[in-house]
Amino acid sequence: MLLLSSSIILALSAATATFASAATSADEWCGATTTTEFNATFAKEIEDRVAAGKATHVTLNSFASSASSDIPVYFHVITATDDKELFVNGYLTPEEVDAQIAVLNRGFASVGVTFTLAELDYYTNKTWFDDVTHNSAEEIPMKNSTRKGGVDVLNVWTVGFTKAGISGYSSFPWEFEENPIVDGIMINVLSLPGGPVLRRSLGLTLVHETGHWSGLYHTFLGGCAETDGGDLVDDTPAEAGSAQGCAALEGRDSCPDKPGLDPIHNYMSYSDDQCINEFTPGQIARMADQLSFFRGIVPSAVV
Repeated sequence: MLLLSSSIILALSAATATFASAATSADEWCGATTTTEFNATFAKEIEDRVAAGKATHVTLNSFASSASSDIPVYFHVITATDDKELFVNGYLTPEEVDAQIAVLNRGFASVGVTFTLAELDYYTNKTWFDDVTHNSAEEIPMKNSTRKGGVDVLNVWTVGFTKAGISGYSSFPWEFEENPIVDGIMINVLSLPGGPVLRRSLGLTLVHETGHWSGLYHTFLGGCAETDGGDLVDDTPAEAGSAQGCAALEGRDSCPDKPGLDPIHNYMSYSDDQCINEFTPGQIARMADQLSFFRGIVPSAVV
């Protein structure tokens, strides 16, 4: 039986309270910038490029080492101190990382890609652990020092997001062309399987963020009006806005004039981990197109 000292319990409790507070606010769960920076003209340009690439069998996979459905994962654990108590100050065992990769593979089984841990490394840097978030001053130096591989590998960093208070954020596949160093996913260490915050304790934050990394937007993008095409996927019902929870959301229909109930079980919604378990066929098709064109990754389902 693992016995924790009072100082460790206090440290973990403080971190959990910060994350739990953020996890209660739907607007602060995912740091992906689609809702604030989404540009309809740019999105249309991306869609046209992918469509033209499919028609002519042209991709941008010159950045990729080879076309494959297996995606190597470089997992970077950022810790605030040298403590080796699980979750405290960012520490994770290799077994915890393996469990997270297993969750990721289950989530993407229907997509036709697999994720294999290529390398696990540890960095102790309190500034990175606390302060790094999207477009922060610390993001580029950290990624310059740690990121590995090209466009066809997945880099994952676990941090504390002590100041940002979010679960995670991801780059999008088309960003690699102009800014390859930012490519990858950052997640809150407390969101891994077995983490102390119940709503985010099954490791599905990484599945959600990998959806972004593969080209998906949030299901609620554009609201009921599906402004500028919403999430650009036809079979995800319109949703007025983000919402967290599970049982209380059953039967929710925030856009009663549009077909379908809110997609509360979708990985790209903001529902709790205990509630999300699916990508739609339209999302799977979109990811296949985006992964193939931008990353040279060819899901086995479409080979």
